[in-house]
Amino acid sequence: MISFSRIPHYIKKTWEYGPLKTVGIVRQRVSTSWYQRKIRKQAVDGTAHYIWEQIASRHNLGLFEHEWKRISTLSLPYLDALYDRPAGLIEQADAYVNKTFDLLGSGPLTFDRIPWHDDFRLQNQSPGSDVTFDSSVFYRDIIITSGTTETLCKDIKIPWELSRLQHLLVLGLAYRETGEQRYVDAFQEHASDWIERNPYLLGPNWICPMDVGIRAYNMIVGVHFFKDVTSIPGSFWQTLVESLYNHMLYLEHNWEVYDGRTSNHYLSDLVGYLSLCWFFNLWPGVDQKLSWVTKEIETEFEKQVFDEGADYEGSTAYHGLVTELFYHAGLLLQESSIQLSLSFEKKLRRMFDFMVWCPASLIQIGDDDSGKLLHYGITDKILQAMQSNEKKYGTKLYRQFGVSVIKTEHLHVSLRHHAYQSQQPSGHFHNDMGSITLAVDDEPFIVDPGSYLYTPSGIWRNRFRSVTVHNTFWKTGEEPVPFDERLFALTLPERTVGVTDVLQTSWMSGSRRATRTLVCDGQSLNIVDQWTGDDAVDTTWNFIIGPSVMASRDGNLIILQSNISGAKVALHVEGDTEIVDAWYAQKYGSKMRCAAICGRSVCQTLLFRFLWM
Repeated sequence: MISFSRIPHYIKKTWEYGPLKTVGIVRQRVSTSWYQRKIRKQAVDGTAHYIWEQIASRHNLGLFEHEWKRISTLSLPYLDALYDRPAGLIEQADAYVNKTFDLLGSGPLTFDRIPWHDDFRLQNQSPGSDVTFDSSVFYRDIIITSGTTETLCKDIKIPWELSRLQHLLVLGLAYRETGEQRYVDAFQEHASDWIERNPYLLGPNWICPMDVGIRAYNMIVGVHFFKDVTSIPGSFWQTLVESLYNHMLYLEHNWEVYDGRTSNHYLSDLVGYLSLCWFFNLWPGVDQKLSWVTKEIETEFEKQVFDEGADYEGSTAYHGLVTELFYHAGLLLQESSIQLSLSFEKKLRRMFDFMVWCPASLIQIGDDDSGKLLHYGITDKILQAMQSNEKKYGTKLYRQFGVSVIKTEHLHVSLRHHAYQSQQPSGHFHNDMGSITLAVDDEPFIVDPGSYLYTPSGIWRNRFRSVTVHNTFWKTGEEPVPFDERLFALTLPERTVGVTDVLQTSWMSGSRRATRTLVCDGQSLNIVDQWTGDDAVDTTWNFIIGPSVMASRDGNLIILQSNISGAKVALHVEGDTEIVDAWYAQKYGSKMRCAAICGRSVCQTLLFRFLWM
């Protein structure tokens, strides 16, 4: 039922989107609502064969038998070329055989039965906590609550991540390498157990379409590696194919299209759906579905990726995920004999170039949930093969994304610019305008803090998004973009000052303009921070030190020394400085102690100088 108070909102959105997009969004939501009402009773009653009955009513009963018999003809040959015995393959595969998993900061944990519905990271860290999500509830009735204190509540991302079934690739590669039966048994046991304990549309692992799409892709990868194993019975393949069809039907009625600002979620939906169209390519009507999803992927490629090759969600980590998704989409389209345009390939190569200039290991701009499509993500082999031939040293400005980079043989410096337009989703942005990073010989000295967690704690979530943990300066006590109850949105201003130069950026902080300028030579990195206006500003500044670097004081200098290489960098700054404890999250779900250098002064100009020693 529509609330009358929302009518002005709907009118505004209709004006913004235009009639065609509005009709498309309304049609999608009506279809989803109809679908959910139709099947809610069957799902809640536990009618496991609802989908089978639906299919049997439209096709001949031998269709699934035909499907699992023909899977031996399916092939994804590029998988064999991409992953040529990854390091530690057998050890990792044997861990999975033993039901040992290490996900999102959990540490390696071994289970008697795989906990598909539990936050086992929290269980390990805080025994006795509520860690289980109800697997008997209709997926639309499950509410994901956010923690409101520093004490963590259970994290839905743990069962989601486990249920992506990305470890099937590792089991498949190990079987290809050794031919050992234990990998076959583990594949069959894990896949069967997931299907049995996650009935269609019941429980937490049917909430998020993105994870459904990624899981479908990984199940098909499992089929690729084990399809010719004669010891696997036909009944298993029929069950797996039924589940894949469930995934396909689910995606058709749960597209993650909300306000028109689609993201990596919708792209994951599409790539998972593309893999299913490829898998069911001989079924009646799938050719039309394949044509539709191809056009949607092409549309999202133009929409979500700037011409410069950067993802529009404002995150270097999510750029890596989106690059992997489009890369595999391209491979799947080639498998489906669909010719990619030259412009698609050129822009895709620019996406890989962005990863070279802005590696997430050195620059964690925005959110990072450690997400991947397949277990190994973008490997060095893929990265090297997909780079263009442009120079790899010098300066590089990504004006649309909002970052500039200085690269020499030994030095890597980045500067974050304010670059935002209303068509971009803001959920993965941080208050990081003017923030820098600094690495020497690929070792991080000044680092972005990362993300740590999402819903388990709103306090920790906002702390890692805050300006106070980024390497910039700000008006004391003022968050440039205030946080509210929404954990995945920032009301960012449109770019009003924005990117002015590779080595200079400006942004508005309240009524004052802040400007940061970098001057880099062979011996030092000089930073000049300025406020416009005639009066001084109560200013706080901050630099987060990499976890492998020690900070100490030597007179007027702060000495940063690597515990690994012994390399030294000295920081000189006028005024009082303080070395304090800080947090750093290299990946989602775990944080570690590090140091930070910070200070406060009433000024119009701040001068910093990093000296190589």
